Amino acid sequence: MGITDTPTAEALLAFIAGIAFGPIGGNILWALEWVQHKQDDLNPLTFQVTRIIIAIQLLFTGISLPKAYLWRERVSLCTLLFPIMTCAWFVTSLLVWGLIPGLTFLESLVIGACVTPTDPVLANSICKGG
Repeated sequence: MGITDTPTAEALLAFIAGIAFGPIGGNILWALEWVQHKQDDLNPLTFQVTRIIIAIQLLFTGISLPKAYLWRERVSLCTLLFPIMTCAWFVTSLLVWGLIPGLTFLESLVIGACVTPTDPVLANSICKGG
């Protein structure tokens, strides 16, 4: 069994590569240099790069799924999508509401929706091996 046989190995390798090539390590990849050291330009750049990377990852995951995957895994996907994801959203929202004073429950629901994992189809394909 090699290091790339586990689903978490890719994330760990990407994390290590980020440290090795980032400002702490080799200083090869440093986003502030791409925007001429303007902090205001960094956030939109980071946002767009992240969107592109996630889109490419999801595209390749969708392509690698077998043709009948959605039909074969419909029960587990519906279980993940509806009750489990809804419960995770409410639990996260309650934690945000309890830990951040001054927020209304509606505001905590919005924050909870942003930070709750929202891709159970991808998670299911990773856990079951696609």
